Amino acid sequence: MTEQSEPVIIAETDDIAKIKAELKRTDEPKKWQYFLSPGPLLAAAFANSTPRQQAGEIVFSVRDDGMVDMFAFF
Repeated sequence: MTEQSEPVIIAETDDIAKIKAELKRTDEPKKWQYFLSPGPLLAAAFANSTPRQQAGEIVFSVRDDGMVDMFAFF
């Protein structure tokens, strides 16, 4: 899925803009990337922030501890 060994942790809303700006700058083909969020609200904010993810471009999985695994296609 991805070459990342550790997830990119999205801890606050400021992280969302930084991450998406970095991903937007690359000319590489789209690939699945793994992110970790401390909760569902921040995960939803990530998916709905500019540029918004479309259907099938992001997958969420809520863990027992409340953290959210996110796989996004960028």
